[in-house]
Amino acid sequence: MVIVNLDTNLLEGCKVLRTVPKYLEKVRFNGVTKIVEMGTLSSYKKFMAKYKDFDKCKYKSSMKKSSDGWSGSKTYDDFLDVLENGDENVMKKIKIATGKQIAELGKKYEETFIAYKFDVVGQFFDVGLVVTGVPESWLEPEIHEEAKVRVELVINGTFSAGVNEKKIVEGASKILAMAKILEDHDVQVKIKIVSLVSDFSRKVNDIAVATNIKDYDEPINYKKCSALLSPTYLRRGVFKLMELVGGKGLLIGYGHPKNNVKGFIDLMDDVAIMKLEEKLFKKDK
Repeated sequence: MVIVNLDTNLLEGCKVLRTVPKYLEKVRFNGVTKIVEMGTLSSYKKFMAKYKDFDKCKYKSSMKKSSDGWSGSKTYDDFLDVLENGDENVMKKIKIATGKQIAELGKKYEETFIAYKFDVVGQFFDVGLVVTGVPESWLEPEIHEEAKVRVELVINGTFSAGVNEKKIVEGASKILAMAKILEDHDVQVKIKIVSLVSDFSRKVNDIAVATNIKDYDEPINYKKCSALLSPTYLRRGVFKLMELVGGKGLLIGYGHPKNNVKGFIDLMDDVAIMKLEEKLFKKDK
């Protein structure tokens, strides 16, 4: 894989990576790859507001009006408002669904939680291996004076047009419920959303855009979750970034999403989410 050199002056406010981060090590890329980390929701929001009127690419799907809300927002200004205040509709649904999932998980694994602890082999859990079905998913702990039990969950944030919002909310609520229960048992959880688009210039190019939904030392923030789990995160924000770096290649389209990515959690894949749940919470793990 080749990591492309981007004009960092053009992309001020985000981080352009020159090496492949750990959470992308298992991903198969095609040819030249652009990897961009937006950081927090706050930095992502500032970036999107700053480059709102940037006119390098004539093909500007991110700026199109959408009467049917195809992208989770009707206009780009609506998109910026979602980043500021969250998606009220998604936020309400996620709160309710997550509460139900927490109650169901607590009841389902009540005996497990009485003496919940991690495997004696190690304290670091490789979620990517769980999703792909590898039986042994515990890693040897790094040497620290006081080792912290940590789990990183990487969500695939590449949604196609006409995405089923109900399925996204349902999948997200299950992940957030797992995170809440883990943290109630002294496990630190980080949640990252990564959008992966392949061949966006029809010249065998890929782009990966990552944003943190929740860091290890942060509580669950439903406003932030709703903003980043809305389809508008990809179809306004990531598209805007692609317009900045894609140039003339976008004149014939944005490409297609990379689905079934190794090591990533697909919110619409019930089987993978169930497999993750069982591996995390079953007594015989």
